[in-house]
Amino acid sequence: MATTTSSFDDCNSNKRMRHSSGVSSSSTPLNQLPDVLLAQVATYLTKTPCAFFAAAMTASSSSWQKCNWQQRRPSAASKAIVSNVGPDQWEGLDFMDIDKSCRTKLTDGEIVGVLVCIDAVNKVRSLKLTHCFKIIGTGLEPLRESAALERIDLSLVDQHENPQIEPTPAIDVGTAIPILRGIIETDGNSLHHVQLPKKWRREQGCVLDQFLSRYEQSLNERNIHCYSKRCGQSCEGNPWVLSYQDSRNDLYGMQYRTCYQCLRHVCIECSSRYVRPEFCRYSEKYFCSSCINVENCKGDDCYGSSCVVCKCA
Repeated sequence: MATTTSSFDDCNSNKRMRHSSGVSSSSTPLNQLPDVLLAQVATYLTKTPCAFFAAAMTASSSSWQKCNWQQRRPSAASKAIVSNVGPDQWEGLDFMDIDKSCRTKLTDGEIVGVLVCIDAVNKVRSLKLTHCFKIIGTGLEPLRESAALERIDLSLVDQHENPQIEPTPAIDVGTAIPILRGIIETDGNSLHHVQLPKKWRREQGCVLDQFLSRYEQSLNERNIHCYSKRCGQSCEGNPWVLSYQDSRNDLYGMQYRTCYQCLRHVCIECSSRYVRPEFCRYSEKYFCSSCINVENCKGDDCYGSSCVVCKCA
């Protein structure tokens, strides 16, 4: 089985070149090494590079993209590599343990390979596509029927970064929304927090409107309870998402009674009387006071409130 260079491999190409002059022409290809040896090599990697290594030992990124991923199974070598990482460590995936220069080059094919090899549909509870600006959305296909996924962040930025991205990222609403809809229509699904790209929230449209309506319906069917100690009652029947009819363009599509960090929810009564997540106008996320102290700023050029140190004073 031949392997080809991916965008993730490119990040280490300079390192390989420095050593190429000393490599014999009779060197053994990686895919011919014993699985146990490949698994041992993977112990020196953090979990995300380990997942990419596993995906590459099954197929190239272009092959993952072109083939029907449902007909491709991880190779024995890939399974051995992934087994080095405890199953609970795949509960959160955000790609932050690889260099940003690699994250910005990742393709949908590479994302598909990783999600398949780590059995993401059954294991990943939180997915953040941080700085994956080239992703269109097809890479999320392996999650379409996930009952495990609790949170997905498609804003493409880190927690305290502004979501306005230039140039405009590739992620496509018509490609990704059907996958998200497949998740919330899966029996027993767990999805209760979605952070959308600024690009989609700015453009709006009927595809996103319909998804937000169905997503809010899904949340109300889940019997989620308010985290306020004064309450603890069911949030059923509460509005969850700021839709076209009741929000400004900068707030459209925001899930506004849920803390981005701890994912705890507050009911409409408690949010108006006792406690509610505060909105950070810089990162465009909601945070409860237990997680992040959102401070107001009086500066003329400030965003009004910010979860990061204000630089306009």
